[in-house]
Parts: sequence; C-alpha cells; structure tokens
Amino acid sequence: MILPPAIIYVSVKEADKKGWWFWLPLFLLWPLLLVLVALALCATVFVDIVTWLAGARFHRYTELILRLTSLLGECRGTCVDVDGSDRVNIRII
Repeated sequence: MILPPAIIYVSVKEADKKGWWFWLPLFLLWPLLLVLVALALCATVFVDIVTWLAGARFHRYTELILRLTSLLGECRGTCVDVDGSDRVNIRII
C-alpha cells in the first residue's frame, strides 16, 4: 500500500555554527488534502463528461488528478542532501 508522506525533517548546519532543524507534520494536512482531492475529482469528472458529450477533443483531467495522487504517495522515502558551505538535509517520511 502506498501511503502519502507523514513527516518532513529539515536540518541546516552552517560551516562554523551549530545549525538548526525542524519537522513538518504533514499527516495533519491529510484531511484537508482529502477534501480538496475529492472536490477536484468531482470537478474533473464533470469536465470530462461535458467535453465528451460536446464532442470536443477529450482531455483526461480525471486521470491527471489520479496520477498526481499516486505521485504524492511515491514521494515517501525521499532524502535530499546538499553539501556546500552549508549542509542541508531533507527527509520525507
């Protein structure tokens, strides 16, 4: 089962300083995201049906929304490390 990311950890350490870090609890945004995706899905299904009935060129808006939600689930486990004068680490869990 593919789950969307729950937490993002960000840490920044400057070359000669202590550095700082924070985390973003994305799981608190899941209910809002669920409502937004449901509304967008309803709108895209409506637009797809209207364009199909009108005989216009068919756009796959519904498929786009479903693929974007799949992409969100695939972001879990991503690690980004940036080295330079400052060291930045980003982990998506």
